[in-house]
Amino acid sequence: MIKLAICLSLFVLACSSREVQVPEDTDLTEGMISSSTYQVVLSAFGADEQEARKRGEEDARRKTYMLILREPFFRGTLSEEGKRQIRTLIETRGRVVSVQKEAEGAYRLIFQVTQPGGLRNTFRSIR
Repeated sequence: MIKLAICLSLFVLACSSREVQVPEDTDLTEGMISSSTYQVVLSAFGADEQEARKRGEEDARRKTYMLILREPFFRGTLSEEGKRQIRTLIETRGRVVSVQKEAEGAYRLIFQVTQPGGLRNTFRSIR
């Protein structure tokens, strides 16, 4: 019992003395990254980059749609027509902008929806 208490004390001391460092990689940011761009990051699997891009793009569109619906300016106020407008915007203005290999058969995709002149303003006009 004493050994357990000592081990636990040492563990707590070791953990409390270390600083947690979060990478400042802007590629990992999701949501509105500028007034004209909404970004989503996800992992996709495939034998090569092209296959991962093909498999991941539809998942990225779905994830983007779900995240946009959770944005503060849409909560509880979006009509079915507004949801259709968002889907159309994602289909027409969204694209995979980066595919990076993470591990064998796994890739990180960065998907962006960009609206020149202001995506944020477009979102505000959708009800």
